[in-house]
Amino acid sequence: MVMPAGDRSDGAPQPVPETPFTDLRGADSAAELRAELGKDAVRGSLWILTSSTVMIPMTFLVSLVVAHALGVRQYGRLAVYVSAFSLTVTVLNAGISEASVQWVARAHARGDRAGLLQVTRLCAAYHWCFEAPAVFALTLALLHDHPAAAVVAGLANAATMLLGTSAVLMTAMARNALSARVGLVVALTLQTTLASSALAGGSAAVVWAAQTSVSVLAPLLLIRAHSPDIRRAILRPTLPRGWPPGMLRYAMSAWGGAIVATLVVTRTELFVLQANHLPVAAGLFALAGSLAGQVTLPINALMGPLVPVIAGIYASAPERAAVHVQRALRLSGTLGMLAAALVLPAALVLLPTVYGQGFAGAVPALYVLGLVSCLQSVIHPLTAFAFATRSAAAVLRINLVALVVDIGLALTLIPVIGLGGAVVANACAQVISLGLLVRLLAKQLHISFLEAIVGARTFLLGVVVVGYVVVVHEVAGGGLVAGVVTLVGCLTIVLGASALFPGLRLAPNDLDVVRRGLPGRLSQPFEGLVRVLLLEDAARPRSTSMP
Repeated sequence: MVMPAGDRSDGAPQPVPETPFTDLRGADSAAELRAELGKDAVRGSLWILTSSTVMIPMTFLVSLVVAHALGVRQYGRLAVYVSAFSLTVTVLNAGISEASVQWVARAHARGDRAGLLQVTRLCAAYHWCFEAPAVFALTLALLHDHPAAAVVAGLANAATMLLGTSAVLMTAMARNALSARVGLVVALTLQTTLASSALAGGSAAVVWAAQTSVSVLAPLLLIRAHSPDIRRAILRPTLPRGWPPGMLRYAMSAWGGAIVATLVVTRTELFVLQANHLPVAAGLFALAGSLAGQVTLPINALMGPLVPVIAGIYASAPERAAVHVQRALRLSGTLGMLAAALVLPAALVLLPTVYGQGFAGAVPALYVLGLVSCLQSVIHPLTAFAFATRSAAAVLRINLVALVVDIGLALTLIPVIGLGGAVVANACAQVISLGLLVRLLAKQLHISFLEAIVGARTFLLGVVVVGYVVVVHEVAGGGLVAGVVTLVGCLTIVLGASALFPGLRLAPNDLDVVRRGLPGRLSQPFEGLVRVLLLEDAARPRSTSMP
């Protein structure tokens, strides 16, 4: 799904419109700021890539430990706690944090310190007066059967809200490198705490309480990185009144889009499963959804640099956007194929062995949700283009259609077929959303729907390989030996198809998009992977027109 952002008169969000202003810093200082922001963006990208490299295997291992320790029912309940809290916090925030990011960013760019501090106090005041008390009450309600865990989690969540403006300002001031470093520290601490609390014999309530207790570490560390006047503004807020012109209106617009997007990504099917007293199905669905997301984490990390590249191309040479978006789709199609043909089959084969037979019922759900997750990553360049063109209103409408389909199918099918109904509802909503997005952007690029997707045709090989895994699994059954044979077959199909059909390989220019976004230390491993998997067609000439 695409996350909407910003503000329009029709209620759909988009970025704050630029208006003329006087730069209070002066030309030289403004140039220095832009240069520093550029350097920090590069440092931040390297830290984010490092964080992804470290956290992908650790997240998988911790998920394995927590699933084993809690069992299917409690694992599903933990997913419900997380989803319900995420959705409710989005509702309670009312778009204030998003609006604060925009107004602080503009004040920071102008050198308007007074304006920056004013918005900081207002944002903090909203967190202190409304969000913190409401979040404390919400946590007590969610964990009412576990009083001790409820008090610990409630205090931790309230503290996170009280200090949360520090994280908002980090985003607004584009301090990406520091935020990424703090994020890595907090993520490592969080995963260690999750595993420890689960192994200690905790229930879903105890594990979630431990998780929220660690979450307060991020704003606590970030607030120390701010200057004394900003810290005072966060810790001594005024009453939430006297908002800058247009800020509350923008917040309301962003709020609607955020709620729709959060409803989509929080897997609303979990609530329907729990309401129909299907805790086992909820646990299986939660695990399948979690693994489906982990399958595509490496792709998303590699494709991240495409967002600013495509945005820059559209801003400087919109007539070339279609060519470069299709090039990016060829790259994402190949990466999606590798995830679907190699990573997803490994997850499918190993799931019953690694997680235990209690979770074996999640395999069919993972077939579908894993492929949909891969398809989302394949369409990532079009998502980036949607942000570049600021198609906020259209994207919001697409998300609303997908949400209606999702909820309608879930309410209809889950009472009848349980887990299968949740999978069908989620998959149909995601595919409809992606299809409408491709249709929208094909029109903006002035190309046909077929031209928009033909560049990602390599992904179809991944779909074929998953079909092969399904057939082999049904014929040969489970077992480690059968699983190893299946994975060898997957690799053979990929290499054979690449060798026999050079059209499936990427041109040198296609791979250069990733090469230029990688740190030097990762260049050699990447080139080795390209050679082993026969991904590059070196016979094609390297064009001088680069995205």
